[in-house]
Amino acid sequence: MKFFYCIVICMLSTVVSAQNLQLHNDFRHSIDPEYNEKKYATFSFETFKQENYGSFFIKMDLDLKGDKSNIGNFYTEISHTLKFRELPVFVHLQYCGGLGIISRTDAGYYINNAYLVGAAFPFQWQNARFSTYLA
Repeated sequence: MKFFYCIVICMLSTVVSAQNLQLHNDFRHSIDPEYNEKKYATFSFETFKQENYGSFFIKMDLDLKGDKSNIGNFYTEISHTLKFRELPVFVHLQYCGGLGIISRTDAGYYINNAYLVGAAFPFQWQNARFSTYLA
């Protein structure tokens, strides 16, 4: 099953223009086996797109810590800044949330949804672009 997930992620990476796609092996079982029953793979996908009217960011984290190495935790974050007229401050919109499974009890849990609205201030320092926001 792990091989299947690796193939799917590799195929998606050729279609989607991602800036960051990572695969890690979580070794917490070696440090604290009482609360971490086994080692598992974790995926992280992030993409960022700068647009004329703002920027767009997506982040997804996926842990394969469920039974038979199925998905045990999923977290997503979507963020969008929008230029409003010619003001130097942009409008910031963001969503965060996710789901998970506790494998010992087969009970599920959710990561509280967060909806954020606020102001963002993009700026450039030397050759790098930054953005800070208050939401």
